[in-house]
Amino acid sequence: MIITVLPLLLSLAAFSAIELHDNSLLWSDVCPPKCCWTIYKDKGVWPQSHNDLEKTLTIFDQNVQSINAEEVAQGNWQSKTKVFVMPGGQATEFQERLRGAANQEIKRFVADGGSYLGICGGAYYVSSFSQFDFSIIKAALCTEESTMLRVRRELSFFQGKCQGPVTPCRQVVVCAQGKKIRFPFNGGGSFIEDEHVLPPYKPCSVLAKFNDQSAAIIRGLYGKGLYILSAPHIEDLTLLEPRSGSDSDHEAFLKEQVIIPLTQFSLMPS
Repeated sequence: MIITVLPLLLSLAAFSAIELHDNSLLWSDVCPPKCCWTIYKDKGVWPQSHNDLEKTLTIFDQNVQSINAEEVAQGNWQSKTKVFVMPGGQATEFQERLRGAANQEIKRFVADGGSYLGICGGAYYVSSFSQFDFSIIKAALCTEESTMLRVRRELSFFQGKCQGPVTPCRQVVVCAQGKKIRFPFNGGGSFIEDEHVLPPYKPCSVLAKFNDQSAAIIRGLYGKGLYILSAPHIEDLTLLEPRSGSDSDHEAFLKEQVIIPLTQFSLMPS
């Protein structure tokens, strides 16, 4: 079901230059008509992450719809979508449902100029290699097999490794633009870019770092499109600190570093 809301009202003062290794990028000064965020909702998706995304994006005056794996594979959603969102959840279960045709539709959407937001499991899912150490979160395993999961991903927007979990804690503090911001956390990984990123891929930029200076939130290009990957659950606003008359650092980060770039992004003609 599509939630109809007012378009996001943005001031030009909110725009900022992207810090990617490419000088052909810009934020458009006009919000795309009928800008819509399509959120994946199927096997493996963590319900709280999906629900938080719907609630938070609606607060920021965005149009939202949900889509399952079969609908992704049909490929008739791209024309009415600006941002495809993969919530937190189990990346291995995402792959079970999306391998093949559905993944190709997501890849084509971003390559043709769409935007992708991956949170926690949704970030692992589009990293070329992901590694997850279950022993860090003391998972109860029923077999004597290794507790380390290593997977090469069919979708590889980010050329590098997403390695986690960074911590078993359910909250994490990251540094973004000189500010310390506390986010909910549930097993996300840090991003380690390949030493040599070859065309058609391009190096990413780091939007936020963990205390050990590893990358917590990144932004990059795939084809003509933009992706943002976040280890913390930036969609969850439960840790917001009340502040009279202004946005919290969490809200400001979401608006200026996530929502505006993903909805306003375009490439300058070459």
